[in-house]
Formats: sequence, C-alpha cells, structure tokens
Amino acid sequence: MKDTIIIALLTLTSCLAYTQTYQGIVRDSQNKAIAYANVIVQNAADDSLITGVITDEEGKFNISVKTDLPFVLLISFIGYENWKKQITIHEDTDLGIISLVESNNQLDEVVIRAEKKLIERKVDRLIFNVENSIAASGGDALDALKVAPRIRVQNDEISMIGKSGMRVLVNNKLIQLAGDDLSNFLKTIRTDDIKSIEVITNPPAKYAAEGNSGLININLKKAKLNSWNTSLRSSYQQATYPTGNVGVGFTYQKNKWSLFSDVNYSNGSIAPLRRNKISYPEQFWNERSNRRDYKDLIAYKLGTNYQISDKTSIGVQYIGNYGKPDIVENNRATLTNNLTQELDSLISTRARTNREKKYNSINTNFTYTIDSIGKILSVDIDFFKYENNDNRNVSSNNFLGDGSLITDSFFSAQNIGKQDITNYSANLDMEHPLKNISLNYGGRLSFSETDNKVVFNDLSSGVSVFDPSQSDEFNYTENTQALYFSAHKNFGDKIEAKIGVRMENTEIKGQSIVSNQTNNNSYTEFFPTAYLSYVPSDMHTFSLNYGRRIDRPTFSWLNPFRWYSSNFSFSEGNPNLTPSFTHNIELDYTYNDNWINSLYFSSLEDGFEYVTIVDETTNTQRLFAQNFIKTNIIGLYEMISFEPFKGVSTSLVMNVYYSDSRSSIPVTNQSLTGWNLESYIGSDFVLHKDKKILFNVSYILASDGVDNLDRNTALSQLDASLKFFLLDKNLQITLSGNDILKSNQPEYKGFSNNLRTSFKNYYDTRNFRVSLVYNIGKKIDVEEREIKNEEEKDRIN
Repeated sequence: MKDTIIIALLTLTSCLAYTQTYQGIVRDSQNKAIAYANVIVQNAADDSLITGVITDEEGKFNISVKTDLPFVLLISFIGYENWKKQITIHEDTDLGIISLVESNNQLDEVVIRAEKKLIERKVDRLIFNVENSIAASGGDALDALKVAPRIRVQNDEISMIGKSGMRVLVNNKLIQLAGDDLSNFLKTIRTDDIKSIEVITNPPAKYAAEGNSGLININLKKAKLNSWNTSLRSSYQQATYPTGNVGVGFTYQKNKWSLFSDVNYSNGSIAPLRRNKISYPEQFWNERSNRRDYKDLIAYKLGTNYQISDKTSIGVQYIGNYGKPDIVENNRATLTNNLTQELDSLISTRARTNREKKYNSINTNFTYTIDSIGKILSVDIDFFKYENNDNRNVSSNNFLGDGSLITDSFFSAQNIGKQDITNYSANLDMEHPLKNISLNYGGRLSFSETDNKVVFNDLSSGVSVFDPSQSDEFNYTENTQALYFSAHKNFGDKIEAKIGVRMENTEIKGQSIVSNQTNNNSYTEFFPTAYLSYVPSDMHTFSLNYGRRIDRPTFSWLNPFRWYSSNFSFSEGNPNLTPSFTHNIELDYTYNDNWINSLYFSSLEDGFEYVTIVDETTNTQRLFAQNFIKTNIIGLYEMISFEPFKGVSTSLVMNVYYSDSRSSIPVTNQSLTGWNLESYIGSDFVLHKDKKILFNVSYILASDGVDNLDRNTALSQLDASLKFFLLDKNLQITLSGNDILKSNQPEYKGFSNNLRTSFKNYYDTRNFRVSLVYNIGKKIDVEEREIKNEEEKDRIN
C-alpha cells in the first residue's frame, strides 16, 4: 500500500518535461495476467524514482514518462523475478507481452486483501460483487441472481424489474438458452466460481437495439489451465403433475484447446387454468379452460475453442434441441341470461394440439488481439434454423340450459400449421482504446426468411373438407444492416462519460400465396445512447443514462395461423405488424454498497399486443395482434440490503410507477392511467458455520394496478428453500417450495367494443422441487461465445 501511494504521488508531482507513453501487458509463465504488478520508472544514473503505475486486472499498464534523460523501466510483483529494461530512445512504445519468471525464493504465505464494495455503479452498468455476498455464498448462479439488484427470480424464471425482456451473458458471451434450459445451466455454476454480476438496464450501442430489454453479465473467476469438470444434475418437481429433469455437462481444457458440451432432458407436464369473462347486454359468458401442457425436450450443446497464438483464437459452437410440447384442453363456456340469471346454454369444447419443434444453430468466431493496450478485432458468423409444426384438432357442442343438445351445433375442425425460419448473420466488432478515449465500433448483417403454411379442414360433417378461405401460405423475409459506434472517456477520478449510436436499416417483404398479395416495407432508424457518472466519494455515486430501443414482433406473432378454442373463439397472428420504439431515461443514486435509488422514465410508441375483438352480433371472440398502444411510465425503484444479525442477510425492494396508456383503435379503452406498486422481501439464513446448510424465504406482493389498457388485481407469492452442501460442497441438494399459498393469480379487466372483458390465468406455479447437482473434477472457465443472431432467435418464442 505504501509503494502504491508513493507511485501515485510521483505520478501527480512529476516535473514537466518531454512526455512519451509506454504500454504493455504483464503475464506469468502460464500466460495468465498478473494484476496489480508495480511498473516503476527509475533514473538510469542514480536509480531514483521518476513515476510509476500498477497493472489492471488484465495485467495491462499505460505509463506516461516526462523526462528526456535515459531511464530504466522496472516491473515487479511478489513471488516473481524483477523485469528491467533501459530506455534511451524517447518515443511512444508498445512493449507487448512481458513475462515474469517465478522467483526461487518463495515466501511462506502472502495474503493480499482488497475488499470491494458489494455494489458498484459504473457508467453504463451496476456491478454486484458476488464474492462479497453472504446471501449468495455456497449456492449457484441462480441463487446469486436472486439477491442481485434489479433482478427478480420467480419460479426459476429470471426477469429485470422495469424491463419487458432480459438476456444473460457469461464472461461477456451471450448464453443462447431460455426458460428451463437457462435456469438449469445457471444451476451448474457455483457462486464460489463467480466474481461479479453486471446488471445493464440500458444496453450500449454495441448490443443489438432489439427489445426494451436489459442484460445480465456473469463474470467468472479465472480458472487454472489443463483441467476438466463434469457436472451431473437432476430434479423432480411436483405441481399438479410431476416433471423430471436430468442433465450432464462436460468441460475440458488443455494447452490451447478448450472443449465444452452439455445434454439436458426434461419430461413431464403442468396444468394451467384459464378463465375468461365477457359481459354482453343480454348474456354473461364465463369460460373456463383446463389444460395439460406436456414437456418432452432434449437440448444439446457442443463447442470448441483453439488459441492459435497469444493474439489469435478461433472457435465453433453448435446448439440444438428437439421437443414435443403437446397440449390437451377441455373448455367449458356457460352463458347466463342477465335478466333471469338462469343458464341459457353452454359450450363444451375439447382440443388436442400435437406439436414438434426443432432448433439447430452454428456459430463460428475469430478473435485477434492487435496490441497489448486492448485493440481487439472479433468476427462472428452465425446460422440457425427453426421448425415448428402444429396439428390441432378441436370439436365443440352447444347445449341448452337443461342439458339437451342444440341441433346442428356440432363443430369440428383440423388446423395444420408449419413454420420454417432460417437466419444467416455476420458481425464485426472492434475495441479501439486510444490515449485519452476508448472507442468501440462495428457492423452487422442479418438475413431472415420465414415460411408459414396454414391449412384448415372442416370436419363437422364427418368428412374432411378443405377450406381455402382459412388456409394460406405466407412468406416473410427480413434483412437488417447495422453500424454502431461508441466513445468512452474519464474526466479525472470523479466523472465518467460514454456516448454511442447504432444505425439499423431493415427491409421487409411479406407475400401471401393464396391472395397473391405482396407487402414491402423498409426503414432506417438511429438508436443513440448516452451515459454520465459522477462519484464525489466512495460512499456516493450518481449516474444518468438514456437509450432508444426497437421491439420487433416475434416470428410467431407474424404467423397467420388461426388457433381455435371453440367455434366462437380463436386467435391469430398478424403478418402486417410493425416494430415499436421505446425511449428510456434513468437517474440513479447509490449509497455505500447497500442502497440503490433509481428514478426512471419510459415512453413506448406503436406498441403491439393481442386484442380481444368481440362481435356482439355473432358472439365471436377474435384474439388478434395489432399495433395500437402508446404508453408513458415514470417510476421509482428502491433496494436496500443489510445484515440484521450474524448469518442473516435481508433485502428489501420497492418499485412504484405511474402508467399512462393510449389506444389508437376504437375497440379498446381509449386511455387508462394508474399507479402500480411491487414489493419484495427476502432473507437468507446460514444454519451451519461452514455455510453447508442455507435457508431462504421470500415474499412478493404486487398491488392492484394497470397493465397498458387493462386493470389488474393484486398478487403475491411466498417461496422457501433449504440447501445442503455435502462432499466438500461438490454435492448440492435443494428442497424448495414455490407459490406456497397459491396466490399468484392476478385478474386483468378491460373493454372490447364497450363490452367488459376479463381473464384470469393460473400457470400451475405452486410446486415442490427436489434438485441435486454433483460436480466431479476441477471447475474451469471455458468461454461461451456471444451469438450475434440472438436477436432473431429470441423472436421464435
């Protein structure tokens, strides 16, 4: 510490003279970076100190020398021999990679303690230092995310408060998994291997402008080379029906080769419940749909990386899955006379949907480190193909109030849908640090083609009759070209700024084969981002950021496939949907490492949703996707973490916001405003001094509020879990209960053509789960590659 202070003082007080800059990167004999090594400039004549710096966490240094006399550059670090170089030619020099040799004189023990704050605010992200968190210790990455700021983990589903979507990265490489696959993957990462979690609420220009979403980047600690690891995992979940999951992951690294693979299989089912109500002038419709959603999915991943040289690496990654998520439904709609309050009739509908989904993707990547100060060129080429086949059979009967069948009311049909999506993309990225500013720029090309085929057969007569009016083949192509640029600069020790802009040009073509109609559209949009951070002291951090985003419809929303619930109710996508745009502004204040305050504003234009269009004459309910929403939201997010007792850590979260929504179509509410309040309390208890037994309990409560143009009722959820760590913490056993009180059942109320509507869905979230994870070998840090066409992949869901 004393040497560091002296070096800092010498840097500030060195005399004015001719200035030259020397830069390089310090590594050990195994090519691992040496952080916090001393880099000292000495007078060649008398060895007196001139100036000095220390290397950063990646072993890099950049030192300015103000002298025209010969000098010696000395690099030292405990446990290594000193490295010296005499400098006689004064000019800016890149020294490249400097390798230190281990010293033969080993010290018995050296302990270096540099405590970081639990929560740090950087100019464009919030950093949660997991290694300093008691609540996250001894668990897995999913446990760490539960106590991370701005993140909510509910029923193993991860979301970011105040955002409509979210993506996860590991070591800055995007993980192309979602849902159960993502949660299972995160459970294989131990918190002991996690250094920090970065929460990026407003992504910079480098990342795709798609979606009003945030990013989570999990930084793993550096791992030793030449090691392997196998992770075995399984779980049993009991909701209404059981679901089982088994998986195995294997990683291997030796010399310049890295290999990673994973296979996961899930099988089981849940029983969602859907309830819809419509108030007609003469009748009240009450529909109840009991479903059974089946899961039968195998997912697999295989990849390899090769370090060609110290500066060059190449990698290939394949990801695929195959599933049959079938659905069985039993719907019952009762029609009550408003005047007599007696049952007029009822509609009984049964349906079964056999589904088959295939997904395959390949990524190839190339990275070249141009110099030691951080100039890095990355090239990614990606391909993915997605196939979704639906075969839905539905039959319906209408009955009078006394239970007798209504003549000629039988309805039966077969809906066959096939969707094929193909995407190619290429991405080039350049990290370009300069003397006083860091630049990042690049570009991306993406080509997508979607083929939708819809066939409708009427089976009501007992013979299959093709209906061309409800059948179609729709082809959709979308090509996007993007360029981006950002600049990052520090103004002294207290002020940091970053600005950027992303330009995306999109060309769209939609063609209906049956109607022989073609729609063409193209648009060029700019997405600026700006960040400003002010740190007056270690206890206080202020930050302000702005970003514009685009949200394109998922490919399924563009699919005109008509999904019949009964002969009176169906839903369908809209191939003419256009993107929506969002402006986001956030003002943050962080106190110490345990109190976060965030004031945010969001403005949405041309938002799209499924609209229930009710025809009062025919009583037909059509759920149709449209652009019609404009919403402004202003809110306040508060989070405080503290330890009331030893071995107990508690987090309190409150998110309150005001929503003002407007509609551009006449069938819905024309406007709706209101307040929303979301709160969370969670506590972790260490029940064993070695953290081998942990208990967690959490409670979520959301008040009555508004959701765009609908009003929603309150909801709550109580969760609890108990974890045991055995066999030197290589075996983890978790017992958990989710939605214990079965109270997460909000109801949404709105209007369609001035008719009052409501829906209340329960997704079978109350369940009990037993999970086991066993690690064999030594955990290693194998890089996952960021997949550059992830934007298109996200839209297949």
